Amino acid sequence: MSTLAITAASLTHNILNNYGFPASQTWINNFLSTQQPTTPINSLNATARFRLLHSNILNSLAPPVTGLFPIDITTATRPERRIKGPIIVQVVGFEDISRSKWDQVEALEAEARGEGRVGMEIVRVVREEGDEDDHSSRKGPGLWKLLVEDAKGKRVWAVEFVSVNGVGQGMCIGCKIPNGHAQRIYETKILLKNILVARGVLLMEPPSTTVLGGKIEAAHKEWLETRLERLKVAARQESR
Repeated sequence: MSTLAITAASLTHNILNNYGFPASQTWINNFLSTQQPTTPINSLNATARFRLLHSNILNSLAPPVTGLFPIDITTATRPERRIKGPIIVQVVGFEDISRSKWDQVEALEAEARGEGRVGMEIVRVVREEGDEDDHSSRKGPGLWKLLVEDAKGKRVWAVEFVSVNGVGQGMCIGCKIPNGHAQRIYETKILLKNILVARGVLLMEPPSTTVLGGKIEAAHKEWLETRLERLKVAARQESR
């Protein structure tokens, strides 16, 4: 067996066992073609994990059947079951179902004007240097519904059954804002293990739901640019 093949096999094994990513052989080979042959395996593991977190799992992962959603997962007539997994999914949309659509529209428009609210008072918000315009809803408590997809593109709605770290902290598409506005950690990948499914909806709770990290730049940018208009359309439909 060649040195490259040994490295590829070792890398595939390490990132699956250490990080839970069932990377495809094509992705592994393409990744290794961009690395120096003398790069230590530990450095390769760390770089591969970072690249996978920022990849589209439709192109980078090749999970077994147990790492995908069942075909009938969205069946609404089935009251309750658990999906063993593990399944890595990526967030492709979200909705704050604890606030009306118009409330969210007003919050985004105020943010665009550089305004925020402290109690009943509207104040001017000054962005810190390097603070990107992510149009995130900066709120703490809330009930969040995420649209997630597996490595084959099967999409399912997921709601917080119990609060999950990394969800509902002011998320925009694939992102969260911890501890204020300046620090940002973009998270698009979520690991699901033994998760409860009821009426075709995933019920997220620790420890069955773990936010891993990552960001798909193009998808994130597109979602931000269209979010306000989509909320306005949905708000008008609700008002009819």
